[in-house]
Amino acid sequence: MVWVISEEADGRIRLLLDERTRARTGRNFARADAIREGLTAAGVKVMDRPNAPSDWELSPEFDPAKLETLR
Repeated sequence: MVWVISEEADGRIRLLLDERTRARTGRNFARADAIREGLTAAGVKVMDRPNAPSDWELSPEFDPAKLETLR
């Protein structure tokens, strides 16, 4: 299935992943895990790669409204 999402949702996901990367780099694993769990709850599957930014894809349960609750 191919998803088309708004630029706003795409930007929000990317910002959260950037924040998660900074948290992991700073060894703030609780924050990194919280972001990942929030993205998962919103239907965003995060795929970590060694020494590279995380990749992501949307699941059929994707709910962009749940992205707004992530802080």
